[in-house]
Amino acid sequence: MTKIETIMTHEYPDFDCLYSVYLLRKFGQTKYPGIREAALQFVPAESIPEDQNGQQLLEQGTLALDLHRGYYDHHEELDNDRSTARIVAQDLNIEEDPCLQKILDFVDQNDLHGVSIQSRRAVDQLICIPNIIKGLNLKYKDDYAKVYHVCEEMFEAAYMNERDWFLAIDDIQKGSSHKIGNIKILSFSSASKASAKAGRYCQGDLCVIQGEALTYNFTTRRSKRWPEPDLTRLAKVIRLAEGLRAGHPIDEKNLNCIGTFEDWFLHQSRVFFSRGSFKKTDVPPSLLSLHELFQLAIFCFDPQPKFLGSFSEHFDQFKQVLHTPMTSQLRQ
Repeated sequence: MTKIETIMTHEYPDFDCLYSVYLLRKFGQTKYPGIREAALQFVPAESIPEDQNGQQLLEQGTLALDLHRGYYDHHEELDNDRSTARIVAQDLNIEEDPCLQKILDFVDQNDLHGVSIQSRRAVDQLICIPNIIKGLNLKYKDDYAKVYHVCEEMFEAAYMNERDWFLAIDDIQKGSSHKIGNIKILSFSSASKASAKAGRYCQGDLCVIQGEALTYNFTTRRSKRWPEPDLTRLAKVIRLAEGLRAGHPIDEKNLNCIGTFEDWFLHQSRVFFSRGSFKKTDVPPSLLSLHELFQLAIFCFDPQPKFLGSFSEHFDQFKQVLHTPMTSQLRQ
């Protein structure tokens, strides 16, 4: 294979063109050696000479795309149902990558059918990627390579965001789940920044999440099954267990306080309870394990000694702190 020294495409590059270049530079190095460092050349549309074609240019070290007679060009197809980006993804065997699906589908609709963002809100139209690209072409009209490099950062950020999402989904599948009536409690460890959102997406009414640096977060999902989530009781139980494990005197009247107590933070909305986060990593690690926190969360809904584990000898004390209404708000 001839080393690729140049990627050639058209001036005033659009979403399809730019995303195709991004896919080739990110995933095409094995199939097209040198493409990651290849220079970008932007030429007028239909400027490839009549006596040349994409294969000939490729053999000379130039990969032409989204150009008439280029190596990649969906305009040459009779049915024309694939964008250039889709053709590139299929050629590189990355079409099934879940992190690429949303953008590939959008590029197909946008480039082939002129369908852009469906929202009618003016601000959504303003900040959608096709319109941002148009703005970049106006801003850097004499430097289309600059347009690409700005978009490359944007495309990579979108890819990383999607990858983070699917990492969270995979972590949830590896975790634990427990149902009490219609309430679903999920427990999992994840370094993903999308873990809480993914937990709610997976129908977790209460999620117990261990993050990086042994941070912990309890998040809720408002639904018909639990219309008014309230983690007051859970906060009391977790803080009590933390204090007992540490072996120091416990001020029980502050177990349900808003804010931080025993290094556990209860948000004023009472729907979020945490010990550190990816925004705050300077909190001492909990003395409780993820499994213990999961069991204590179950105990808040189903107060049985078996869910207290090593704290079962303190069952009466734990049961006493559960007087704040919580399960009464559930619809079984």
